[in-house]
This record gives sequence, C-alpha cells and structure tokens, in this order.
Amino acid sequence: MLIVVLGVLLTLQPCIAKTATGTVTCNGKPYPDAKVQKWLPGEVLDDIFTARSHNYVTTDANGKFEFTFGSSRLDMHVYVLHKCNYDGKCALMRTELYYPKELSDSLSLSYELSEKKHTVEYCGEL
Repeated sequence: MLIVVLGVLLTLQPCIAKTATGTVTCNGKPYPDAKVQKWLPGEVLDDIFTARSHNYVTTDANGKFEFTFGSSRLDMHVYVLHKCNYDGKCALMRTELYYPKELSDSLSLSYELSEKKHTVEYCGEL
C-alpha cells in the first residue's frame, strides 16, 4: 500500500504549481504596468503579450508581479515588455532564461530594466 501511495505522489509531482514573485524597476524605481510572461518550450507563442493572451501578468504600482508555473525538466523563459528609458514607437522586451535546477518551489525574480542586457525591440500588439 505504501508503495502505491509513493508512486501516486511521485506521478503527481510534475503537476504541483510553483510560484514566482518579482519586482521590476527602472533606474532603481518601481516600474508599473510592465507585462511579464513566462514561456516553456512547447507552448504556443502566437498571442504573446496581446489582449487576447492570458499568459502574461502586469506589474502593480510597486513594480511587483506574481505568476505560477508547473514543475518542469525544461528551461523557462521570462519576458518583460516595457518602455524604460525608451522613446521608440514600439517597446523593449527583456528576456531571461532559467534552467530547471534554478526553478525551486518559490522563485524570487528581480529585473532592473535600465540594464539593457538580453533586450530587443518588440513591435507587436501592446
């Protein structure tokens, strides 16, 4: 009986939701209304950051955000769409990659957007 219970628990483990919380800043100050999205390989990105997509969260007035993700053996990408220090007609998209060994049960993320590393221009629908 114990072996059956352990087998069920190990099978269910990949379905357990984990939480990522974070803060987005621009020049050291909280950055509200940035769009934050997580992506795992195999997920469709057709509607990335669009009004039709429910895959992103928006930072609050204090630059804080939270999302859940499942256990995975795959890398997780996090995208932050913003206009920190940018006057262009589009927006900037910051990309960060997290490897499975970095994805603990609770993940704390911090992004300073004035640092332009891993950033590209994004001209999709806002």
